[in-house]
Amino acid sequence: MPRIRIADLLIEVDAWTGFSACFTHQRSGRAIENKTALLTAILADGVNLGLTRMADVCEGASLPQLARAHDWHIRDETYSAAQAWLSMPKARFLSREFGAKEKPRHRTGNIFRPAAMPRRSRK
Repeated sequence: MPRIRIADLLIEVDAWTGFSACFTHQRSGRAIENKTALLTAILADGVNLGLTRMADVCEGASLPQLARAHDWHIRDETYSAAQAWLSMPKARFLSREFGAKEKPRHRTGNIFRPAAMPRRSRK
C-alpha cells in the first residue's frame, strides 16, 4: 500500500464526493472559495491540533485564512450536512451522473432531513 499524506487524501475524497460544498458561509450560504484552507481547518479539528499549530506546520494556508474558514464555514450543522452527504452515495451518484432531482433518502427509505432543517408542522 503506498504512503499518502492525510491532507492529500482529504483533497482527493473531496474531489470524488464534493462534500466541501456542505460547509457554507454562515451569513451568505455560499461555498468557500479557498478549499485548501477549509480542508486544512477540518483536518486541524479532526486531529485536535488547533489552528495556530496547523498554520505553523502547513504550507498551504496561513493562520488568518484558517481562522476565516473555521469561523465562517465550520459549524455543527455543516459537519452534520457533510456527514449526511458522505453517507448517501446513491442520491449523490444520481444527481451528478444523471441530473436527477430525487430527494436524498436514507437506506430505510425515509427522506433525510439534516438537523438544521426543521420539519414542517402538519395542520
